Amino acid sequence: MQNLIFFLIFLPIFILLTFPTRYYRLLNTLGYLVCFMGLAMVIPALLDTLHPDDQWDANGYGFGLSALVTLFNGIMMTLSTRNRGEEAHRTKDVFLFTGLTWVTLSLCATIPFLLTFTTYSTTDAFFEAISAITTTGATVLTGIDFASPGIVLWRSMLQWFGGIGIVVMAMVILPDLRIGGMQLFRSEFSDRSDKVLPRVRNIAKNLFLVYIGLTLACTFCLLVAEMSVLDAICHGLTIMATGGFSTMDSSIGAFHNLWVEGIAVFFMILSGTSLILYLHLYKGSPRKFYTDDQFRAYLKLLGGASLLLTLWLVYHEGYEPFIALRHGIFTAVSIITTSGFSNCDFGNWTGFPLVLIFFLMILGGCSGSTSSGLKIFRIQVMFRVAKSQMRTLTQPHGIFLPQLEGRNIDSAIVAAILTFVGVFLLTGVGFALTLSLFDLDFITALSGAFSALSNVGPGLGDIIGPSGNYQPLPIGSKWVLMAAMFLGRLELLTLLVFLSPSFWER
Repeated sequence: MQNLIFFLIFLPIFILLTFPTRYYRLLNTLGYLVCFMGLAMVIPALLDTLHPDDQWDANGYGFGLSALVTLFNGIMMTLSTRNRGEEAHRTKDVFLFTGLTWVTLSLCATIPFLLTFTTYSTTDAFFEAISAITTTGATVLTGIDFASPGIVLWRSMLQWFGGIGIVVMAMVILPDLRIGGMQLFRSEFSDRSDKVLPRVRNIAKNLFLVYIGLTLACTFCLLVAEMSVLDAICHGLTIMATGGFSTMDSSIGAFHNLWVEGIAVFFMILSGTSLILYLHLYKGSPRKFYTDDQFRAYLKLLGGASLLLTLWLVYHEGYEPFIALRHGIFTAVSIITTSGFSNCDFGNWTGFPLVLIFFLMILGGCSGSTSSGLKIFRIQVMFRVAKSQMRTLTQPHGIFLPQLEGRNIDSAIVAAILTFVGVFLLTGVGFALTLSLFDLDFITALSGAFSALSNVGPGLGDIIGPSGNYQPLPIGSKWVLMAAMFLGRLELLTLLVFLSPSFWER
């Protein structure tokens, strides 16, 4: 453990020696983000100082030392690269910056867990941090109900940063790097990045304001629903990030509060919606909400999945209609938005619901939201392409181009989406096969792989289901799942492009 902390302290020196000087402008920006991460650690440090608990080493020492180490990293990186590396960057440098940012900030986020997890392994500390910052929500912690307030808040803060906060902050700074911030905007928000404001910096600032506003609204509503201040803040942060971390082992269901569940459902739906639509609303164009094909398909998917689960629970599981509706809606919304909260143990359901939940886990929410997964926009394009191909088969001499919202879909977009979907599915199967090497059963391996790749959190089965935990898994399988979380959060191709030899050619 001490050797690991020593390595993290000298991490900036390692990075500076590894990367050429022309990347120093990127590293300078990364240094500011690391400094921000260090300052953020002060908040849980103060909280733990006010609420000491010997069981969790919750006297502020762990977070205080973590803040010092992280600030040391950030300040060294910032000062060492100041006024250096003035060369204009290439587009592919943005991919490098994206991957480097997520890896570095994940390492920084791990330090508090290393210093406070006195009974957990180093692997578990990394797992919890990476699961948090990638908004996956898979946890190895037990006894969260009795955890220190600093740890509980830090997990939620990481998910909120991972949702969009860190990305938007980086986008605000990116124009200073003499590259178009829109490249990173596309890598984060997938294929639907409409440039609705004249400058990407304005887009970033307004997205950040929307994100903050929705988080504050969610937190306030939870307070009105009689949640405690800490519970409301933590759930407000994780709901808007579609993260899934709760302050209770039993997630939202532990509160036994219909109002809390209703508020969570409402804001999960909002967080699974493309944030670009809120910018249209800000510009005075609410019509975009009901004319957007993706948003309409999103609502239909939510309604249809909720109805199917409700009917099954009533007619096959013997639930009372209201209870079935309550559990059906909450589970469908939570899984589709890749939030991963639960108000019941849906792992005990059998047959059709589990198969439906598995496919919903893969689909995900809207492009441009904090959700992960395949995204509804890509599924729509695939259906449009399939439809045009079927018409071509019946009318061979006709020309039928796939369209969306009345516009032809560019062939380059079609190729990119089909490639992504194919790589996503093959990668998920590959991770499932790898997990099976650790003697995990079929359901655990398959659901765990796609849950991590889609950043959902809970899987299926007795071990990693909604009432389970990732703690019992073998150490090797946890590292496999961490890799899947990173790939899913970085949209697969953004990270896999590093494996291409042509990427490293000058």
